[in-house]
Amino acid sequence: MRKCSLAAGSVFLALIAAQTWAAPAPPVKLTDTSETFTLNNGIVAASVSKRSGDLVSLRYHGIELLQAGNGRAFGYWSLPGTRLTFGSQHRAIVREDPGSNGGARGTVAVQFTYDGAANTAAADVELVYSLARGDSAIYLLGNFNHRPEYPLLTFGPGRFAAKLNSQ
Repeated sequence: MRKCSLAAGSVFLALIAAQTWAAPAPPVKLTDTSETFTLNNGIVAASVSKRSGDLVSLRYHGIELLQAGNGRAFGYWSLPGTRLTFGSQHRAIVREDPGSNGGARGTVAVQFTYDGAANTAAADVELVYSLARGDSAIYLLGNFNHRPEYPLLTFGPGRFAAKLNSQ
């Protein structure tokens, strides 16, 4: 039993030492254009449309993972079984600027306000994308805020869908 604990402890210390001596991961960078936000940490680069909240590009070690297809393109949020959209009033914001935190994390969001239209989900919606230094994935979050004065919600769970590059 003692040999097993000693071996496990040695492996654990070796892993800590390897992480300590490894070159630091590059910082997250945010590129903000009139059309998109792009978060890039040297491993993952993700571009988000400021108008739709769609993920219009996702690169992993320089390889594009998304492609256009029938219907909606690339990566998008959907409300299955409905033709509902998000409010027509929207704004794109930087929630966490990597330029202000030493490149530790970048977080951007596109917010949609319920506009009362019949084809609009009766909720204020915020679509959030976040990337940290050294991460090999981007984090996604959809916040749906249904206010008491809004009509009844008429959709089931929302989802994020992606059309993957076939190559």
